[in-house]
Amino acid sequence: MKPTLKKKMFELLYQEGDVHILIQTRARGLRIPQTAAASAKEEFMGFVLGTIPSPHLEIKDDGIYAPLRFGRERFHCFFPWDSILQMNSTDCVVFYAIGEKKKNRRPGQTKDRPKLKVVKKED
Repeated sequence: MKPTLKKKMFELLYQEGDVHILIQTRARGLRIPQTAAASAKEEFMGFVLGTIPSPHLEIKDDGIYAPLRFGRERFHCFFPWDSILQMNSTDCVVFYAIGEKKKNRRPGQTKDRPKLKVVKKED
């Protein structure tokens, strides 16, 4: 998925209010507090971004910069577009597939072959 498409989708959702994002905690370039990453039981973690929880949020070509509060401390988080797997608002959910595989095609083949089943006729 092109980062520019994720950026545009985030901008559209952000105009409507808070945006919940689901990120991969092991993504390259991700900046979140060490304690938050260590306490994550899964390799995914959710964050709420919006005008109230993150008023100084910056949407850039390389990702989202957001100073967020963790307990009593503020941490300048960075969410690269590649780390974001899902974005949702109250009206919309967008999920980005992980590791999309390119299908191997023969030269000149434009469509996938149909999947055929063997059907036995009963006597």
